[in-house]
Amino acid sequence: MLMDNNEYYSTDNTEENKDELILMGFNELPYSVYNDECPTTLIINKTKNQFWMNSPKAFNHASQMAQINPITLNEIKQWQN
Repeated sequence: MLMDNNEYYSTDNTEENKDELILMGFNELPYSVYNDECPTTLIINKTKNQFWMNSPKAFNHASQMAQINPITLNEIKQWQN
């Protein structure tokens, strides 16, 4: 089953990135982590204004279900314009 038709992006899991998304009105969802791996990536659903942390295995799984484009913090900030 593929994920619905939303715009997905990925960026590093940093406090700065999370803070920026929260300031922009994005909702943080429960994280997706397999086998106690460290969450290294944020997946952003731009369409629904949501994001969540992913571990490497969870990210690989999500990447198989939907196109997830890499994005930088500066590019995220441009969404406000």
